[in-house]
Formats: sequence, structure tokens, C-alpha cells
Amino acid sequence: MQTLDERLDARMQHLRTKFDGSDDVREAQQLLAHHDELQNMSAADEDRIHTIIQDMQRVVEQAQAAATPPDPAVHATSVQQLQTECRESSVRVTSLENEARDLEDQREELRQRRAETEERSASSARDMRATDPRLRTTLSLYAHISRIIWSDQKPNVIAGKVSDPEQQDVRSFNLDTSTLSHFDAVNRVWDVIA
Repeated sequence: MQTLDERLDARMQHLRTKFDGSDDVREAQQLLAHHDELQNMSAADEDRIHTIIQDMQRVVEQAQAAATPPDPAVHATSVQQLQTECRESSVRVTSLENEARDLEDQREELRQRRAETEERSASSARDMRATDPRLRTTLSLYAHISRIIWSDQKPNVIAGKVSDPEQQDVRSFNLDTSTLSHFDAVNRVWDVIA
């Protein structure tokens, strides 16, 4: 049989192996980590709640300021300014309405002018088509008699070529009309043709 000391040693050894394991240490570490996590969450919640309370205080202060009636003198001045602005706006609206009516009248007048111009243009086109064969004949006769081939017209310049079939020659001419009178320019062209 075992002695009491041996049994006690065996029992102590059993207890040491049971409670001296790494499972207890791991559980204690997990409990400490969980405790730290809860503390961090609590601190974050406190900060968030503190921010919400500050925002709510600002809203309450703004609501109180909006609900506080203004000073009667300040209120009367503000009402007077608003009435003055309203009258000025009414005058501006009336002025703008008058301008709009004037612009509409001008627009209508321009429409009528446009219609008249289009009618004149159509009439001119009809007249041109009617006189076109006669005009071509006249221009052809003029070109044949004068023997002039006109160059591109430039401002203040009369230019072209005159053919002389008898001498089998083509003469160019270029007259600056800014230095010549109308009469002198016409005479110079006749001199070139002759």
C-alpha cells in the first residue's frame, strides 16, 4: 500500500499536470485579448456618441437661433429693405416686359421685311430668266465688237486683254481707277480697243 506521502505526491503530480498545461495559458490570453477588444470597442463607441452629442448641440443651437424672434427695429429695417427690393424688381420686370414687346415687334417687322425681300428676290429671278436670253445676246455682241476679255475684277482696277485679229496680237491692259476719273478711265479703255 502506498503511504500518505506517496499518495499526496501522486495527487499533486496529477494536479500539476492538469493545471500546468498550455490550455490554461491560452485561455487566459484569449480572455485578456477579448477584454482589450471590448475596451477598444467601448472607447470607439464613446467617441462616436460624443461626436453625435456635439452635432445635436449644434442643431439645437441653430434651431434656438432660428426660433428667437428678431429685434423689432432690425425686423422693421429688414421688411423695409425687402419692400424696396420688391418695388425695384417690379419696375425691372415691367421694363423687361416692355423690351420683350419691342423685340417682338422688331422681330415681326423683320419677318415682314424678309418676306418682302424674298418676294422681290423671286420676282428678280423671274425677270432675270425672262431677260436672260436677251442679256446673253447683248453681252456676246459687246464682247465680239470690243474684243475685250475681262480679267478678275479687283477694287479700283480695270484689267483685261484685247485681241486684235488683224494684227494677230493680244494686248493686256491694267488701269488703276483710284488715280483716274471715270471719264478718263472710259477713254483709256476706248484707246486700248482702237
